[in-house]
Amino acid sequence: MTGAVHAEAPLSQVERRGVAVCDVVLDILAYTRWPRSHDSLRLCVAAPTEYADPLLGLRQLRDGRPMVTQRMGLDEPTLAAECDALYLGVLDDAARLRLATRLAGSAVLTLEENNRECVAGGAFCLQVGDERVSFRVNLDALARSGVKVHPGVLKLGRKGRAP
Repeated sequence: MTGAVHAEAPLSQVERRGVAVCDVVLDILAYTRWPRSHDSLRLCVAAPTEYADPLLGLRQLRDGRPMVTQRMGLDEPTLAAECDALYLGVLDDAARLRLATRLAGSAVLTLEENNRECVAGGAFCLQVGDERVSFRVNLDALARSGVKVHPGVLKLGRKGRAP
């Protein structure tokens, strides 16, 4: 019998950031209500992402409600019908505007990991840094989405979450 202990390898910086991003996304989703509810929240991930891997393994929200996560292509014709929330990776401004036009009138909450200015595109724009993950809110995009987000979520954006 050996006395060897197997320690888990420490997480890389990208993995730590991914976990922090996942926590922030779950916090935002907890403050969000859709005009019509489904048996489970449907979170879709689209475009190349850097921090979405932990999201893809989720099966429930913090309150225990079921959650289904899936990767989808931006050009999927059923994107608005199959997603309650859409997590976006790298998009250029033209793709952001095309997507916003396609989603207009659909109750889809959009969250982006790569939209520093947050003036076009997603309702929530994650600001991923070395020290913390915070977010900005595009109130115009949020209003157009038709989903309701409790104002308390704004406190989370200022506070952020350490990776």
